[in-house]
Amino acid sequence: MNKRTFDDFKEDIATLFSTHEEEFKKLRAQIDAEEAEKKINKDKRASKEKAGTNVTDNDTNEGFLELGTKLAEADKVLNTEEFKKLKNSVLGQLGKSGASSLNKVIKIAKHSQLQKPEHRSKLPAGWGTLAIISTLKECEFDVFIADNTITSETSRIDIIAKVNAAKGKQKPRLYTIRIDKNKGEEINLLPVDKIEMMLKDAGWELVTPKAKALI
Repeated sequence: MNKRTFDDFKEDIATLFSTHEEEFKKLRAQIDAEEAEKKINKDKRASKEKAGTNVTDNDTNEGFLELGTKLAEADKVLNTEEFKKLKNSVLGQLGKSGASSLNKVIKIAKHSQLQKPEHRSKLPAGWGTLAIISTLKECEFDVFIADNTITSETSRIDIIAKVNAAKGKQKPRLYTIRIDKNKGEEINLLPVDKIEMMLKDAGWELVTPKAKALI
C-alpha cells in the first residue's frame, strides 16, 4: 500500500467539509460564539468551563471527530511542515479560534482506549464529552467503564463531576523525613505540604524535588 501524501489528506478533508457542510457551519458558529463570550467576560467563561456548560458542550459532530481521525493519521505519515500546513488549512475553514477544539479531537483520535472497538458502543457521541474522557489515565478509564460511570448516555457535565470527585479522593503523595533521635532514627511518611510547613516553621525550605528530605 502506497504511503499517503499531503494531497491525499487534503482531498479527504475537503470531502469531509463538503459532506458535513451544515455540521461544520454550526460548529464554526459555536466556536465563534464561544470566542466572543470569552472576550466579553473571561470570569463567566471560566466558570462555565469549570461546570462543563460551555456552548460546544455535547454536540455529536461526527464529521468533526472524523476530521480529528484524519489529522491524527496525517500526523503519523507527513513531515512536520506538511502536517502544520494541513492543520492550518483546516483552521482556515474553522477559524483560528478553533485551534483548541481541533487539538482536542486529534487527541481523542490518538487515545488508544477510546479507539478500541469493544468500547465504541459504551462511549458518548459528543466530542466535548470525549475530550474530557481523553484526559483520563488508562487505569481511570478502565474503572469508569467497568462501573458504568462512562456510558453512551454520559454527559460532559457528568464526566467532569466524576473526574473532579476522583481527583479529590486521591491519596496525597508521601515523602520521607529522616529524623535522628539520639542514637536512633525515626522515619515518618507525610504529605509534602505538611513537610513544607514543618520546614518553614523551622526556618528551612525544601530544595530538592526528590522524595526524601534530610533533617
